[in-house]
Amino acid sequence: MDLQRIMSMAANVQAQALAAAQAAQARADFFSKTLYMGGRWDVNVEGGVAVAGQVLRGHPRFEPDSPAQARRLRIRLVGNEMAAYDRQTTRRDADSSGSHDTNDEKLIRPTDLGQFVTAIDLAQAPAPGVPLESDFGLPVEGWALPTVDMVDSSGRAVYEIGWAFECALVVDVNDPSPSAFFRAPLVVAQVPDASTAGLPPAALEAETQSDGSPTCRIALAPVPLVSGAPFSGHAALSGFDPPKMRAVIEAVVETKAPDDVHGDGVAITFGGLRSGAVDVSVSGVSATIELWRGPITGAAGALSFEGVAPVVAAVQGPNGSVAVRLSVVEDRRFMPDRNWRRPVAVATGPRS
Repeated sequence: MDLQRIMSMAANVQAQALAAAQAAQARADFFSKTLYMGGRWDVNVEGGVAVAGQVLRGHPRFEPDSPAQARRLRIRLVGNEMAAYDRQTTRRDADSSGSHDTNDEKLIRPTDLGQFVTAIDLAQAPAPGVPLESDFGLPVEGWALPTVDMVDSSGRAVYEIGWAFECALVVDVNDPSPSAFFRAPLVVAQVPDASTAGLPPAALEAETQSDGSPTCRIALAPVPLVSGAPFSGHAALSGFDPPKMRAVIEAVVETKAPDDVHGDGVAITFGGLRSGAVDVSVSGVSATIELWRGPITGAAGALSFEGVAPVVAAVQGPNGSVAVRLSVVEDRRFMPDRNWRRPVAVATGPRS
């Protein structure tokens, strides 16, 4: 093995990381725009969103440019998770100087979440001048994860769950290649249980502070909060100045490091002698993202706040999670702020 081959082995690590990033970008582009081919599509989806545990209904209309060799209309809803992670690659020389070259990369891992499918048999193949129209009902099971799009303060995409809606003309079930298709992003919403907001009752109590500050119960209405709708809250705190208080809703995002790209101490040998090594380490990403903040008013012992709930959902995916919390914060000069926190649930779809 010559020196050029040794250097090539080390460079392959960076090439593989670049390929993974490019693949992730391609998947992101898939959800960022509407795609169609084969003619003119006009698709109406009832309500404009899919709700987990309910039937998605709609009405596509298709005018082909040329006779379409298809006898079946396939409707699909396809999910994808995008989880950020950091990767560090270090190439170390085997000489006594201990020289090394380290490269830090920020990557995204795409993961298929599955799909929901239904099909409608056509009496005849679509042809120009004979538009295809049909109603459909696509059951979306309760496990469908809600759409989320988490970006940190630097603009980096941290965690995303996206769904693409697709109408496709296919020859039959044994030949899935489409002769014409329509594809566009579609939001999937999830409705938490209204009685407990999807959280255990004990979780509705504010956290006890380690610095000895008093505890309190933070009440919210409605339960759960509804994305884009007004809400109000109260905190029974005494001895605090409302002008120095604020309320904040945050998303706490965490992703996992991929197990299949971790490799420490991969030795590079030349003529049976060790000439260096490539160390690869990966780590998940954590981020706390502020979604809303508002002032606190009222008198001591009866603090209140109000606002409009952000569009966000708590979710536990294969490679990441999003939790939502509300904090009552006291601004303390020359000292760390004091926080009283409680988890909250936000309904992204209509109540059942």
